[in-house]
Amino acid sequence: GGGGGGSITDRLLRSAGVLLERAIQYRDPFSFVYDQTGIALRVAGETAASGVLLRDVLPNAPTLLTHAPGIYARATQLDAYLEDILLLLDGYLPLVEPHLDTLIARFDDIEPHVPFCLEHVDIIAPHLDELILYLDEILLFAAHVDFWEDVEPALPFLVTRLKSLGPHLEALFPHLYRLRPHLPVLIRHVDRLTPHREVSKNADVILFWFGWL
Repeated sequence: GGGGGGSITDRLLRSAGVLLERAIQYRDPFSFVYDQTGIALRVAGETAASGVLLRDVLPNAPTLLTHAPGIYARATQLDAYLEDILLLLDGYLPLVEPHLDTLIARFDDIEPHVPFCLEHVDIIAPHLDELILYLDEILLFAAHVDFWEDVEPALPFLVTRLKSLGPHLEALFPHLYRLRPHLPVLIRHVDRLTPHREVSKNADVILFWFGWL
């Protein structure tokens, strides 16, 4: 993980690095430029026609400018979410911008969860520091779809507890399926459990002895 920050030049270089990496990954760089530019021009036209350009985009243009190469590199992927993103731009950009270079760079990993994040942006945006810090651990859990579906209704609550829960995630992951039957109880008592790191490290033994309770 890791957040944004750094000088304007640093942010611009990171954003340009994403653009270069995406272009290299394309089998045909000319098709890449054609696809991204086509999307970018269409979106620019639509935002201008709808009034979003004046209302939301232009006031935030100085902030977004250093991330422009990375955003351009992801234009075809962002297209499906752009309408919702633009609606949220003005209210949440100050919280999101410090992490924008990381979010753009990791967008392939994050994309399956974008609809959830947009739906719960009021919870996600204030906790981006922790979400980025523990992103790799969270994605490990999310890759187990059946487990993730069980947890998903409680995710908005768990995100608000990530500062204390995050340090436990690496130790808990090997016990994923032992934890699954006990998720409702564990989630209900998360505030009582998270101060005790040894609980996570010894989760298999604890569940073996007390799993019947």
